[in-house]
Amino acid sequence: MESNSKDPGFFKVPKVRTSECEKTKLLSEKRRRRVARADQPAGTMDPDKYRVGSRHFLSELQDVAANLQNELTDVKMELLASKFTKDSLKDDDQKVAFYTGLPSFLMLFSLFNLLKDHASHCSRNALTQFEKMMLFLMRLRLGLHTQDLAYR
Repeated sequence: MESNSKDPGFFKVPKVRTSECEKTKLLSEKRRRRVARADQPAGTMDPDKYRVGSRHFLSELQDVAANLQNELTDVKMELLASKFTKDSLKDDDQKVAFYTGLPSFLMLFSLFNLLKDHASHCSRNALTQFEKMMLFLMRLRLGLHTQDLAYR
């Protein structure tokens, strides 16, 4: 199937790829069964004897793209929740209290506003000033090693 072609066409059913790893073989067998089941004309037993419409492949790719988009959204949400950003902490006073010893996000943010003008920061830093302050407070409160903080 040509990737540049916008016109629908007909193509052979994908073959089972046995010369590659076992995972590829299983995936190609699964794909072949799915295509054969979806488009197999009545009474045809051998998928090599007929062709499959390209619309089938397009709908399958759209399903895969939608699933990947959902997975990406979920992973982004998990990543945001695991970071120590203002957004991830503003509604979670328990998390703030555990990591910093301060009773609320309001107190943490007030402290940040007092200190931010006195902290050095350049645009090339990977962390924001708030994230750097959070790591500093976590090290003071929990006694975490710098390597542990680097992984976070």
